[in-house]
Amino acid sequence: MKYAVEFKWKTLNIVLESNEFGLVNLDFRCLKEKTKSNEILNKTLVLLNQYFSGEKPDFNILPFSLSGTKFQMDVWRILTYIPYGTVVTYNDIAKELAAKYGVKKMSAQAVGQAVTHNPLPIIIPCHRVVGSNNGLGGYSKGIELKKRLLKIEGIDLSKYKSNKKSL
Repeated sequence: MKYAVEFKWKTLNIVLESNEFGLVNLDFRCLKEKTKSNEILNKTLVLLNQYFSGEKPDFNILPFSLSGTKFQMDVWRILTYIPYGTVVTYNDIAKELAAKYGVKKMSAQAVGQAVTHNPLPIIIPCHRVVGSNNGLGGYSKGIELKKRLLKIEGIDLSKYKSNKKSL
């Protein structure tokens, strides 16, 4: 069974979706159909309220029910460990994966592609990934939203550039 609930913060509409096992998707849109909530979504709403109030909720207590390649899942798992209020680079993640896979080098661009396909932005904090050259990189939901999320977390954006080619 599929469950969904809408969350609003300022001008942002967020739709959360889950199944009976865990969170499946977070998207920035409005719900068009009547849906049911469940315990997972209710817990997620509490944590999102905390996040947008400037608190530091632990989204890792939530169950996830994600679909992706092994590589994507590995990247998303790494993203869950980026602490609130800090950033890492695509290259940092690529180095961590290269060590995990026992290879000399991993592509930061491949990491960027996996980050782009993250089905649970904010909850799996892909907005905390920046380029090695201090570029903010891309953000599948728009660079302005990425900036807003980083500002909520107290990140000083003055040293970052808004270019898309910054892996």
